[in-house]
Amino acid sequence: MNPRSIRIQDNRTLEQWLNDAKTQAVHKVVIADELHQRGLPVPMRPANLNYVIGLMTPIQVKEILGRFNEFSMAMIHHIVRVHQRKLRGFQFFVAEEGRPERTIELSDITEHFDSLKSNNAHIWNEYARNWMSINMIVHWKEGQDFEFAAPPQAQTGYAQRTTSKPPSPERNSSAIPFILSVIIALSVPFWFVMVVVALVSGFSHFMGPLLPTVFSIFMFIISIPMAIGIYQRRKWAWGFLTFSAFFGVVWFGGNVLIDGAGKVWLLLALVEGIILTLALTTKDAFA
Repeated sequence: MNPRSIRIQDNRTLEQWLNDAKTQAVHKVVIADELHQRGLPVPMRPANLNYVIGLMTPIQVKEILGRFNEFSMAMIHHIVRVHQRKLRGFQFFVAEEGRPERTIELSDITEHFDSLKSNNAHIWNEYARNWMSINMIVHWKEGQDFEFAAPPQAQTGYAQRTTSKPPSPERNSSAIPFILSVIIALSVPFWFVMVVVALVSGFSHFMGPLLPTVFSIFMFIISIPMAIGIYQRRKWAWGFLTFSAFFGVVWFGGNVLIDGAGKVWLLLALVEGIILTLALTTKDAFA
C-alpha cells in the first residue's frame, strides 16, 4: 500500500482500510488526510488519530513533512504537535518576492495564506527536497481542522457480554490433604533419626546403604516444604508425596519380606501404604 494507491480508491474502501487493524499507522495517516482533503469526515475519534500519528517512526514523520505539499495543513499541524519533542528546532521557511527569507509558524501560514499567495510565496523545511510555491498547494486554502465521525461498530459473532460472574468450579472439600500435611510435618523427627542412623551405622538392607541414605536426607529436607504444599493443595507436592510413599512401601516392605525385619519395619510399611492410598484417592483435590 502506498500513498498513490490510496488516493485513487473510493471513499468506502478508504474507510474500510482506516478501520482495519492490519493497516499500518502511516497508511492510516495518509487515508485520514485523503478523506479530509475530499471534504469528508474522518471515521475515528480525535484521540485515536493522535495515537495513530504517534505510532509513526521518525523516518515516516520526516518523509511526510518533506512532502508537505501533498498533505493538508490540518495533518501537518497534528503531526508537528504530536511529535514536537522529536522535532525540536523544526520550522518552515518562507521566501516572498521583495522580502528576505524568514522562518514562519504553521499558524501564520494559515492566518496569512491569502497574503502569501498573492506574493507568490515559496515554502520549504529541512526535510523537503525543494521549495514549493504556495499557489501549488491547493488543499491548503483555509487550513481547517479535521471533521470527525463516530467509527463504525465492530460486528462480531460473539454473544453479548453478561454482567454476572459465572460460578467457580467446585473444589474437592476433602479434609484428607490437611491430614496428610500434618502427618508429613510430624515425620520430620523420624527422618532426622533415619539420617543419623544412616551416617553413623549405615543401612544393610536389600537396597544397600546408598539409596536409603540419600532418600532419608532428601525426606528430611523436603518434608516441611512438602507439608506446606500439600496443605495448599499444590500438584507438585502431591507428586513428591506419591513418590516418597511408594518408595517407602518398597523399602520398608522389602525389609520385612526379603530381610525378615521386625514389626517396626512392618508398621512403617503400613503407614507408607496408607499415605500412598490417601494420596491416590484425593488426586483431584490438588491443582
